Amino acid sequence: MDYKKNKKILLEFLRCQTSEELEKIVKGEKLNQEGWLPYGGRSQNAGDIEGQMLEADNALMEKITNSIDAILMRRCYEEGIDPCDRKTAPKTMAEAVEKFFGGKELLREKRSEFAKEWLRVTAEGKKDRPTITIIDKGEGQQPNNIKETILSLGKDIKEKIPFVYGTYNKGGSCPLGFAGNPCSYDFNYLQLVLCRRPPTIKDKEKTKNHDHFGFTIVRKRFDYASDKFTYEYLVEKNTGDIFSFPAEEPVEISDYRFEEGCVVKLYDYQLPQRGNIVFRGLNEFIDKKLPVSPLPIYLKELRSGYGGGIDYSVFGLKEKLLRKKESLRDTYPQKLPVDLGEIGKKEVELFILKHKAESKENPSDMLERVFFTKDGLVLHTENMSWLRNECDLVDLSPYVFAFIDISTINPPIAQMLHSGREKFKNNVTTRLVLDRLKIFFASETLKELDKEYGKLGFSSESAFKDEAFRKELMKEVENQPELRDFFELGEDFPIKEDDGKEPPQDPDYEGTYLPEKFDLVGSSPREVEDSSYCKISFDTGADAKLFERREDRGEYDWEKSENFQIAFSSFKNGRLTFRVDPNQETKPPQEEALVFHLRVPSKNVEMKGIVTVLLREKIPYEGKKFPTFFTPPKKIKIPVTGITHLRIQTDATNNYFERDEEPGLINFDEHDYIEFGNPRLKDGILAVRLRCLSDEVKESKDIKVRIKDKENEFNLSIPVKITPPETEPQVDLPKPETVERKNWANDTPEWDEDVVARIPSWRDLKRIKINIDSRPFDDLKKIPAHSREAAKDMLFKQIYINSIWMFLEFKDLDVGGNNSVNGADIKGQVFEKAIRAASKMTIQNIKKLIR
Repeated sequence: MDYKKNKKILLEFLRCQTSEELEKIVKGEKLNQEGWLPYGGRSQNAGDIEGQMLEADNALMEKITNSIDAILMRRCYEEGIDPCDRKTAPKTMAEAVEKFFGGKELLREKRSEFAKEWLRVTAEGKKDRPTITIIDKGEGQQPNNIKETILSLGKDIKEKIPFVYGTYNKGGSCPLGFAGNPCSYDFNYLQLVLCRRPPTIKDKEKTKNHDHFGFTIVRKRFDYASDKFTYEYLVEKNTGDIFSFPAEEPVEISDYRFEEGCVVKLYDYQLPQRGNIVFRGLNEFIDKKLPVSPLPIYLKELRSGYGGGIDYSVFGLKEKLLRKKESLRDTYPQKLPVDLGEIGKKEVELFILKHKAESKENPSDMLERVFFTKDGLVLHTENMSWLRNECDLVDLSPYVFAFIDISTINPPIAQMLHSGREKFKNNVTTRLVLDRLKIFFASETLKELDKEYGKLGFSSESAFKDEAFRKELMKEVENQPELRDFFELGEDFPIKEDDGKEPPQDPDYEGTYLPEKFDLVGSSPREVEDSSYCKISFDTGADAKLFERREDRGEYDWEKSENFQIAFSSFKNGRLTFRVDPNQETKPPQEEALVFHLRVPSKNVEMKGIVTVLLREKIPYEGKKFPTFFTPPKKIKIPVTGITHLRIQTDATNNYFERDEEPGLINFDEHDYIEFGNPRLKDGILAVRLRCLSDEVKESKDIKVRIKDKENEFNLSIPVKITPPETEPQVDLPKPETVERKNWANDTPEWDEDVVARIPSWRDLKRIKINIDSRPFDDLKKIPAHSREAAKDMLFKQIYINSIWMFLEFKDLDVGGNNSVNGADIKGQVFEKAIRAASKMTIQNIKKLIR
């Protein structure tokens, strides 16, 4: 072996910035005539290599996590510990970082210095397909051991090592499918691998060149004999050995002196992030893919012509959020418990940013917001649109980040959850986990924050207050039978109230600094119907800041339950309330004593509350053929020209008024100021829609209702109060909200002249935001002044009505089984384009009318 020539070839390989340059070196040195062995020891390897990852950036992360593994393995060997020894080796990655590097706190203090020495990623070459180099100061390999480790497939190299990522021995090869010249088919040169085993690792078996630098390159070749692609690596033709040369001096790679560890250089890599890798590029991807990175990583941009800096040390998204304390809402982050189905009880580490109206920084435009991690690596994410549409956190969602560590879940459950490192499987286990997480985000605390952030986003002026115009909108909707039915559906029947219902916030409540009690509110045992839930409240007597203040902060928790899932619901007026749902597999009758804890660790306060929960069969509503009672409310309030609902409790069957034989009859006495809708009867509630015909506040006679059947007659008299119009009517229509140019920057995403309207949540149509400074409204300035206001009203009304129709069309829109594409809310995108197009047509129609 000609060591001098080998070193010369390696240095030429390192200087290559593209796959084409690498190919020229191979041909110039006649290396294509040397030996080429199949990657992984088998020629039919393309399926294994290319079938692992769908995205190039996810594939690249496998190389980075392999480097983290190598660094931890090196330190383990240097400590004289066998990584496979379950007694002496670290049992988790966090434990390994603590043992070998002093833990996260120490790394945090010297993250840049550490990253530059131990783990670095650089980009050079083309702007659209950069060549990516990953250098780690890890365990490296003896030259010929590279074949059995880095260039192997499917071997159990790390399978029994608990503190590393790579247990399947495949992920390290998957970036090859995204490297190389896309125009080259017969031969495509993809990757350089350079290794040296650190002398500090005392291997029992050593080859004669064990302390050499060893290197090879990997290519993809089309094999015409088998009519398939295959991946191969370079070896010496005569010996079959990996090329090597003595480590007499460090190898210079850019500004780094490489002495030991591993270098992987991927030529012409299909990195989807265009631009500078340290500024809104690869750095952000690594941050969110390794949000709780075990080790810091140094990135350096070697290509010219980019702004935003050339180097940066990443340590994960969570670390970045922790460093920006001034951008976080006071008292956050918080670690909060939640039961997540088969995953078990976990902590959600919740970060909430300050609203942009209160902070100098804009919220992150990162789509991913909920991160399930294992050893800091993301296995699954949910995005901002999931928080907005599924959890109904419409205004809070741009300011939320949540991290859930599932490193310690049961291995069989882990296999059921994730099919790789890109997304959970879409199965029953995953759906239950996400349903439980929705309950967590549906807590009263987060709902109140959502309301608060909604008010910060837009001033009170944005609420649409023109009552005359509101009436016109209501009439317009009511003239459309389909819309009228849609807005009445589901509003006539209230949700059954459960035990432990939460009281409204008392503005005069003060409470004590520390909790003085932890008393159950209501009875024990507490009953819950199958497929339903109950709420359990404890009175603490403490003030509203108990779980928010930085000093002497309270904590709540509960002990594991075999039959029930528990989630925090609210803390109001000193009452701590939890929601309790039966497990899906738990069948009634079932009884269990649930144990809850309240602590203030800094003050050694600890209290325990126990409540027995009884799960019973759900009793279906039947009702009586001839009811025995109809109980109306004591009084009805209805706003001037407004709408409300009259709800009367009864024990009648659902078909009482509709059955063919012996039906019940209902009659309303004619009323001067009230119009009655059709009565609807469901599960013991008789609901009737009422419209006020009066345009002024005045005294009104009672509503008279007569209900009669074969056996009984009921005569009801219900007092009515007509209230002023500013009293919010109980209507079913979504609220129109105006958005002005001065408030464009207060929302996330921000508005501009091309965004005509938005539907904040696709879960329920509660609000429609209309941009009155968008282009269609601006076009109305060309209309004569005397017609301009009328034209503006016509446009506003039509945008509102069109938005409702589009909600009905798009609310069930699904793209490939998912309501998002690359994390973006596809329904929102489609709606914005559609309403913009519809508004252009409306403008033309308005101009024709005004002529």
